[in-house]
Amino acid sequence: SAACADYLFGVRSGRGDELVGLDAVSLAFGKLPVLTGVNVTLTAGDVIALRGANGSGKSTLLRLLAGVLRPSSGVRTGRPTVAFLPVGVTPPQLSTDEWLAYIRRGRTGWADALDELGFRGNRGEPCRVLSLGNFRKMLIADALTSGASVILLDEATVGLDDPGRDALTAMVRRLSEGGTAVVMSEQDAEPIPSATQTWRVRDAHITTNERPDTGVTAMFTGASEQLAALTAEAERLGFRPGPVW
Repeated sequence: SAACADYLFGVRSGRGDELVGLDAVSLAFGKLPVLTGVNVTLTAGDVIALRGANGSGKSTLLRLLAGVLRPSSGVRTGRPTVAFLPVGVTPPQLSTDEWLAYIRRGRTGWADALDELGFRGNRGEPCRVLSLGNFRKMLIADALTSGASVILLDEATVGLDDPGRDALTAMVRRLSEGGTAVVMSEQDAEPIPSATQTWRVRDAHITTNERPDTGVTAMFTGASEQLAALTAEAERLGFRPGPVW
């Protein structure tokens, strides 16, 4: 895509309202099921950490929520305004200023958002010469100042330094307090401290009843459980632990 973000315009909703949902949605590419029996609902103010391994279907779920993919079965409900930022965006020939000030004319707040995220690129040069970090900050500033009621960020922290991640957390929290729903996909080891709920994609299904976690906690919990299982099996086979140096 040559665009920095895909926007679908609909009806604005108030805080606490249901914004968009997937009702018994399944999607398959040919005979390959990607997602099966998905039932999720986004309400105003939600901040969702969308987790799963590479290729698990996180990006597909975001595209279904955005409305840029049609489900094979089931229905997408709601008509919110949506700002969708995919992970693989081709930098446009326009400069940052041309994109944000001209293409997105009438929008306010993007310059402050760039500053808060720690954008250090030349706003007058084409986006294609920006570093990955500065380009991602420009894209995120674009999405977060869109005025959309639902913001979908695929691999939200890719290319961001620690100050950029901290700024993203603070900005998402403010948007949530104002009634915007945000979904941020990440792999399991990446923390999303602003999340109020975790959705996990595994084996073509979505679980939505997980408590929010930092990702790192989940990773080490899983490793600890595996170590305990290996230790128990070793003891069953007659091995005894030796001294730890």
